Amino acid sequence: MKSTRSSAQPPFGLRMPPALRERVRAAAFANRRSINSEIVLILEQAFASAQGGDGAQAS
Repeated sequence: MKSTRSSAQPPFGLRMPPALRERVRAAAFANRRSINSEIVLILEQAFASAQGGDGAQAS
């Protein structure tokens, strides 16, 4: 995962059901990450898995 400064990224509002938010919050706490970092990691893993590799998109 590439590290980026959070201040360089524009904010992104995300609505999700309260039960899902709690699951993400619990996972983030268990993994000692912020909720945002946990969501980013989960999305990166999902895309990598769906593409059968490292998650790099074809141009």
